[in-house]
Parts: sequence; structure tokens; C-alpha cells
Amino acid sequence: MRLKSENPQKILLITGENAFDYIKNVNLDHFQAKYQFQIAKIPIGTIAFLTKIELENYLNQFKKEEFHFILVSGLIPWDLDEIKGPFQGRIKKGPKFFGTFPEVLKKLNISDFSAKYPANIKLENQGQTKMEELICNSRETLISENSKNYFNLSDQFPTVLVSSFLPPLLIGEIVDFPKKTNEILLKIASNYVQQGVNVIDLGCIANENHSARIPEIIRLIKSQLKTPISIDSLNADEIVTAVKAGVDLVLSVTIDNYKKLLDFSKEITLVIIPFSSKYPISLTNSKEIVDRLFFIEEKLRQAGFKRILLDPITQSPISPGLTSSIHVLQILNEKLQNFEYRNNLPENHPQSQIMMGFGNVTELTDGDSPGINTLLSLLGAELNIAAILSTEASNKTRHSFEEINRSKKLAFLAKKLDQPPINLGVDAFSFKFKDLYPEFMENRKSFIEIPPLKTDAIMDPNGFFKIYLDELEKKIIVSHHILFNNQITGTDVFSGVNAEAICKEMIKQNLISRLDHAAYLGRELARAELALQKGSKYIQE
Repeated sequence: MRLKSENPQKILLITGENAFDYIKNVNLDHFQAKYQFQIAKIPIGTIAFLTKIELENYLNQFKKEEFHFILVSGLIPWDLDEIKGPFQGRIKKGPKFFGTFPEVLKKLNISDFSAKYPANIKLENQGQTKMEELICNSRETLISENSKNYFNLSDQFPTVLVSSFLPPLLIGEIVDFPKKTNEILLKIASNYVQQGVNVIDLGCIANENHSARIPEIIRLIKSQLKTPISIDSLNADEIVTAVKAGVDLVLSVTIDNYKKLLDFSKEITLVIIPFSSKYPISLTNSKEIVDRLFFIEEKLRQAGFKRILLDPITQSPISPGLTSSIHVLQILNEKLQNFEYRNNLPENHPQSQIMMGFGNVTELTDGDSPGINTLLSLLGAELNIAAILSTEASNKTRHSFEEINRSKKLAFLAKKLDQPPINLGVDAFSFKFKDLYPEFMENRKSFIEIPPLKTDAIMDPNGFFKIYLDELEKKIIVSHHILFNNQITGTDVFSGVNAEAICKEMIKQNLISRLDHAAYLGRELARAELALQKGSKYIQE
């Protein structure tokens, strides 16, 4: 008798001896209307070591009609489609760790599980694919409808669209760029682009004029990285020089300098800010800020400019206060959506878009940036932000652009699906995850308690190592030293990104003679690798 396809589907879940007791106690009652699970214990300790032949032989005891699908651990490294026999094509990989199984089942049908990839990876890929489809569809809709809801960043980069209907444009500021050498500037810009930055912003120095150097830097970055560039200056001379040199975006247009910019090409994108040294206003007064921004916008539109971003300048928390900035953004968003505003736009003029700065929050808060950037990105999605300006000016904001890039995608997907930003297959985690810790399953013997180490370290006769991180090069640097006749001599210097590879190379060169030294180096290099990946603190112990 053939197995009928109606629910609940019958699932055979095969696990090893070590994990069997744990898995059979996981509560899957929430899914009983959809699935009926049978757990089977294959005679092997850890199922990750299971071979194809062992699985084929084990499945011989089951009839094809008994189960819709066979599930095994996502830790199995080989492709399950290689399995021959009656269950071929119906054997799928679950998540790597079974503690995540209920979360995965909430968003992914077992029929959609993969024979090649763990279910948790399949879910991530599915979320990424869905997000890319939504971005593509949104772009096509905006362009095909000749919508006023977007504009091209510049003629040189016509495919870069600025719109609240797309993930925000990410603008990365290199603070005080004139103080940096060309080599350092190029490394920083390259690092920004690798993290997902769409526009490199040259942050100028207040009350200084470095116009002479601006054309050289614009040519250098554009030739090497092929990326749009913006100029962030209040100095009209620097702005004019940058525009003539081919800059794509101008920050910052103010009531003090806008008249000097009216002769620019009307195709350039301009960012308006409410700041003024001649006519100061309170940056916590919502009405004054909004009135100032739209006054300048009107003057620019009368002069023929079409591509305009409004940046009310996000303030630091507490002093002067972040909530007032959020209030201004709310007012801007409401005004831009207002029929009267849109109806009064000149013919063929797209509506202005909103830019939101993150740097004043991340840089001026002694708190970890991943969560801050995620929350700001979600607020930005609710407020229809089209561009984000941020920076990595301080050590504590390392990897901020990478965090924002993940966060803005999560926010975009949640907004498009009209769902809370959870269980979408895209996330912004950096350090914490929803997964349960894998349970200790090796044996049930009593534990051997290890007291804290109190003995002094013994010097390895083959020498010692000093470990550093090179943030710009994204590498771990390890120098080897030998103490001889009370004199320290440096020998080799190693460089790499992988702790295991570096450690194996040092062992290969016979630079480590003690097991405790090898264990110490493995621990330290792993810490260094993680710190390099996450932008966290590393000091060799």
C-alpha cells in the first residue's frame, strides 16, 4: 500500500547513539498536525562520521512506503543524493545542531530541505534569495512606472538608485581625509567597499581648505575601486573643486553656502542639512529644522536641481537627544508622503529622499555597535530612509559598515513582507544567536573537575611569540623571538587570516617544542582570529 501524501507527513529522523537521548526529548508537539516523527538510532557514536555505505545498509530495514522523508544531521559532510536505493531523493539534511530544529521548521517545510546543505544554511539561502528577488522587483517597478519615488545617484553611476522603496544607500565617511596618506585612504576606502559601502565619502576638516588635494583623491579612488564618491564639506571652495573633479554626491548644502552652488550641473545629487554658522537654529527644534530644510530644497528646485536628499542630522543620545531627531525624521517622512507636496513638484522632478546619520549615535555611545546599528536600521525602514551616512572613526565602531549592511537587509525584508524582523532567513547577529548550545553527549561518566591554573608558565626553549592584529590589512601578525644569553633576538614574522594555518606553519618550522605552549598559541590565535573577524578587542595574554 502506497503512503498517502496528506498530512501529517511521516518523517524518519536518524541519529547517532550520542545524541539519541537528547533528540528524543526535544518537544516537537507544535508540529504534530503537519509531521509525525519517528526517531531511529543508528549504531554509531557520532552521526557526522556516518559513511554512505553505512546509511544505505541501515535504510534496508525500512520500507519505502513507510516514510515521506528521511532526515539526518546537517553535520554530515557529503551529498545525500549520492545514496542509492528506495529512499534516493527523499533523504534530507536537518540543521547542524538539532536545538535549532523547531525554529527552522517554523519557516521551512521539510520538503524544501536540501540533500546537500544543512537546513539552517538552506533557510539562510532562502531568505537571501527572497530578499534579492524583492530588491529586483522593486527596482523594475520603480523604473518601469517612471516613478517619482527614486532618482539615479549620478550620470556616471546610473544603476545606483536612491529610493525608500529599496535598501538604503550606504555612505561611508572617511573622517578628516586630508590627514591621511593616499595609501591609507585607498586601504580604508577598499575596506569600506568590502563591507558593503555604496558611496565613499571624503570627510573634510572644518575651517580648513584642502581643495588642492581633492581632485587627486577622487581620481585615485575612482580608478582603483570604481565606486561613487561624495564630498562632505561646508567650504564652498572644496565643494566646487570636488564637483569639477567628478564627485557624485555633495554633502553638505546649507543656508550659508547654497547660493554659491547654484551654477552646478543640475544632475548632481545634493544633501541638505539644517546647520548654519550665520543663522543658527536649535537642532532639537523640529519645526525650525524642517522649515530650514524645505526652504533650501525649494531654492534648489527653482534653480533646476532634481536629485535631493534631506539630512536633519541625527543627534547623539541624551545630550542633545536622539528622540528629537526621530521626531524630525517622522515629520519629514509625513511631509514627503503628503499629496500636496508631491503634487507641487516641478514636472519631471522626483521627490526628495531622506538621509539618516548613524555616526553620532554609534561614535558617541560607549556601547557595542551591532545592536545599535540594527535598531537604527529598523527605525530607518519605518521612517522610509533612502540613505544612511556613517563612519568607523573610533576603534569601538570597527566593522560598523558590515553590521549596517546586514541590518539594512533585515529591515528591508521585514518591511517588504510586513512582518517583525525575526525568522525571515536573514539576520543581523554578530555575537549572539538563537541556537541552543549543543548538549554534552560524549558519555555519562562523572566529570573531572579542573581547578584554575596557578603554576607559572615555563619558557619554551624554541622561543616565544608576540601576536598583533593589522586592521587595515585584515591580518594576524605573529613575530617569533628567542631569548639567548639574556638577549632577545627576533627571527620570523608570520602573517595570515587563519589561526589554524598559522599555528600549523609554526609547528612545521619546529618553532614550538612544548605541548602546553602549542595549546596556549592555539587559544591565543583563535582569539585573535575572532577579534579580527568581529572588530572586537584583542590583547595577547
